[in-house]
Amino acid sequence: MLNKTYSNCQTQIARKMKPKLTPYLCSAFSLTVFLISGAPANAATTVLAGSQFTFDGVDGPLVPDAIVPDNLALASNGSLPFAIDAGHGPTHSIAGLNNGLYGNNASWIGHTGRDIDIGGGQIVHTAIAGIDFAGSGTHRIQSFAFGRSNKGDEFADRTQGDYYIQLTTTPDPDFNTSDGDWNTIGTINIDSNDFPNTYRHEYTLNSPQNATGIRIVGPYGVAIDEIEVYVVPEPGVAVLGLSGFFALALLRRRK
Repeated sequence: MLNKTYSNCQTQIARKMKPKLTPYLCSAFSLTVFLISGAPANAATTVLAGSQFTFDGVDGPLVPDAIVPDNLALASNGSLPFAIDAGHGPTHSIAGLNNGLYGNNASWIGHTGRDIDIGGGQIVHTAIAGIDFAGSGTHRIQSFAFGRSNKGDEFADRTQGDYYIQLTTTPDPDFNTSDGDWNTIGTINIDSNDFPNTYRHEYTLNSPQNATGIRIVGPYGVAIDEIEVYVVPEPGVAVLGLSGFFALALLRRRK
């Protein structure tokens, strides 16, 4: 497309301006067209219409040290991972869904699938992966993230397909929790296994929702590096933050 744009530009400008200026003007014009049309990155990760969340538009960023940020879904915070089973062990395991480490060697691969009702009478036959949040009460969910591998360009596979994101308010959910107890809040399509599609992507809910767990109904044979879930800050934390802000502002005024 850019080559064609550049060629057409040369033809048009050369007719009206000095030939020696043509390459410079056309290069600038082609760059403008490229920036306006948008680079192809991120275009392959699509949140389908009607979903109750949006994609933040960032692939990664990759984390070479493999350490996952603190979030509700971590095993270290008391949350429990679940799936029907895991394939290609012992490298891949159910524990890899929330063990706090990025990378292929700390991930899960779906192995056994079953018929899953994702709502609206739609049945898919595939594997599932999810997190039972700490405690039996609900948490106010604000955003979530997952990917194939977020440590580096490890494997370009086991990513392509549709992902149905579900939340539940059923206490202590697991892989046996009835499909009817899960609410599908949206669908993500990733159209290829190419980098950077395999990296971590974060999605923000249009409005926070209460949930006791999250479930991802993904493509058969999918690999998931880490499921992350972020919550609305507790009122006390928010008030403390505002108090600190106003205190700092007052000190600055007194100086």
